[in-house]
Amino acid sequence: TGQSPHITNLGLTMSQFPVSPRYSKMLCLSHQYGCLPYMVTIVSALSVPEMFINSWNANEQETHQVEQITSIRRAWTGQGECYLLGDLMVLLRAIGAYEYTNEGMTFCEHNGLRYKAMCEIRKLRQQLTNIINTLCHDINLCLNPQLPPPTQQQSRLLRQLVLTGFGDHVAKKINTDNMNAQDKKKLRYAYQTPLCDSPVFIHSSSVLCSLCPKYVVFQEIIETNKLYMREIIAVDEEWFPLLLPQMCSFSSPLDTPSP
Repeated sequence: TGQSPHITNLGLTMSQFPVSPRYSKMLCLSHQYGCLPYMVTIVSALSVPEMFINSWNANEQETHQVEQITSIRRAWTGQGECYLLGDLMVLLRAIGAYEYTNEGMTFCEHNGLRYKAMCEIRKLRQQLTNIINTLCHDINLCLNPQLPPPTQQQSRLLRQLVLTGFGDHVAKKINTDNMNAQDKKKLRYAYQTPLCDSPVFIHSSSVLCSLCPKYVVFQEIIETNKLYMREIIAVDEEWFPLLLPQMCSFSSPLDTPSP
């Protein structure tokens, strides 16, 4: 006879949030080092589709506006660990600036944001904040309109936390060193992921498109002329055994070099 199903304390807490299990897990693990307000914002932004306006008419005025908005988004990423948080850092900075300026629709028009999506994100942030305060009375979480960007340490921890929630959404850059010239050109910027048989790519709108990290985590894959990953962060290879041991396979120790 099989054992009766048992819900862990983590699973019980996760069930209290009105978001997908992967997002609930990320929230439950984010209570240290001041990461929780940022994870509430990230989860809210990823749960609301199409926060950014990415389709434009090809007239001169809008082309100039696209160039300005693209420049702003790349400036929002910062440097170091903040930059490696990638597109999620852009989400954080965009929402933070929107709340700080309190200009509503005007800010959205100037920065390529959908006002309706921003309103939905704020509602979900408030709902998640209320749930967290109900579950943990000593946290006293609030929606801070002057929330500063995450520090380098917090950005690194946020990357690790996202990896724990999206462990099945990892992609590795394809090694083209031993390919012929035609395949090398075709797959120069390609990635492989267990979710797809075909190669996937980083879209040019991503702030990490020029970096092409060895490993990335993505929210979803969309198909246009190619398969493109959306909402990307860079992750470090050495994190996998610690954070995703169930997805790693380990060979026997090598005879050489000796320990």
